[in-house]
Amino acid sequence: RPFCRRAYAAMVPKPEIRAMTAQEYDSCMDLAALTSSQAPAIKPLGIPTDAWRAFCAADTPKTAAVGSGLSLVAGAKGAPLGCLFLLPLVFEEPGEELYKLHRGLTVATEFSTAVWTDALKWSRFNGLAVGSLAAGQALRCTLSGVSDEGKKAHVEVALCLRAVEVARTRGYGTLLVETSVAAQRNIWVEQCGGGVRAERQLSSFDSPSRALGRYPCPAAEGSVSLCEVAVRRSYLDRRRRTEVALAD
Repeated sequence: RPFCRRAYAAMVPKPEIRAMTAQEYDSCMDLAALTSSQAPAIKPLGIPTDAWRAFCAADTPKTAAVGSGLSLVAGAKGAPLGCLFLLPLVFEEPGEELYKLHRGLTVATEFSTAVWTDALKWSRFNGLAVGSLAAGQALRCTLSGVSDEGKKAHVEVALCLRAVEVARTRGYGTLLVETSVAAQRNIWVEQCGGGVRAERQLSSFDSPSRALGRYPCPAAEGSVSLCEVAVRRSYLDRRRRTEVALAD
């Protein structure tokens, strides 16, 4: 039960969570890239470790990740137990050269594009905060990583909860994250009060590019989800949803 899980997690001592520094970026990126490479949507693609790390770093560059003070790290300096990268939402893709590193990177981007397309298409019904998106008031969790020690200390839950606090105090209207890890999805939905705005099953995902065939993950279990935590519902979200309905 959500209440029991929160009560149990509250009894476990938590390490300090603070804003990520430039000196911690590389070690945190290494941890996040390693963690995300084992996700159900990424592991079957066979992307080499170096290629995936380069792709993650391009999607979450150092200047943007730590310059704003949004990204978070838990644990002692030099030995992060967990980290979470936060960036203002911008719809941009990494440079074309990166996709030449491995064909699986194209499919990884297709997963993301698919759930975002679905979420925007059905925003009239799924509750997506399109007004906050249009007004530049949306925050995105691009990556997160937790060490084995961090898992024992429930660092991932603490990082996600702190991310919601950061979004609220910085004046953002919504926080969004894409994930194919069921445990992560449960944290954002059950612990942080979020909702799933779009979802695609991995085993039946039809790849537009055919970079790894029509169905790149036929044996994979689970789905790719776009989760949203509505930090604060503004009139922009209500107004934008009304405009979309009238346009339809």
